[in-house]
Amino acid sequence: MSLLLQQNLSKLGQKIILTKREKAINNTDIALQIGVSSSMMTMIESGQQVPMATLIKVLDLLELSSELDTLFSPK
Repeated sequence: MSLLLQQNLSKLGQKIILTKREKAINNTDIALQIGVSSSMMTMIESGQQVPMATLIKVLDLLELSSELDTLFSPK
């Protein structure tokens, strides 16, 4: 995984954490709704590489789909 992608996944993970707090949603709630484990949610939040389909489901659920573009952006 490229350094840029790793950095952007980490930033996205932090955005997911903040959004969950704002919406009062926890990892278990999200995991149940999209059909993954709570540990997969922890991996996403920590910026680890996960299946793109899973990441998209999380972003859709949290209304953060527009953030997907930031993964490959040099910002």
